[in-house]
Amino acid sequence: MKNLLIIVGLLILLAIAFFFTQNALTGNTLNIFSKSAKALIGGQTFTLMVADTEREKGIGLSEKKSLAKNSGMIFPYDKKTTPTFWMRNMDFPIDILFVSDGKIVTLYKNVKPPTGNQNLELYRPKVPIDSVIEIGGGVSDQYKVKEGDSVQVTL
Repeated sequence: MKNLLIIVGLLILLAIAFFFTQNALTGNTLNIFSKSAKALIGGQTFTLMVADTEREKGIGLSEKKSLAKNSGMIFPYDKKTTPTFWMRNMDFPIDILFVSDGKIVTLYKNVKPPTGNQNLELYRPKVPIDSVIEIGGGVSDQYKVKEGDSVQVTL
């Protein structure tokens, strides 16, 4: 009986080790976003995953199948920049808010994921920004969010 328990324990440990090794080898990144932030946008509070490393920014929301209500992702930048965003590997529409000094300077509403062999459309801010926020498609219309509105972020 003691030997059986040891064998079962070892099998469980091997299964756990295999799981973590496979995730590392395949680049499974569903849980890489360890930081979160809160943002007040259009009078509503949003919980945002923080993508602050280059790896996290490259992945963004592409591995998510959907977003919970009033959730999203923030891409903070150390200095003002004009990044280019696209919808590669996305499964659902989003609103993209380019933010500079606490104000929305460019807003793309209900951006749809590409279909088939469609070329990826590129989304850029009108002016240099210090962060980008992605929320569910249509949410900015639901809360009447527009360019010029303030955004208060707590990291």
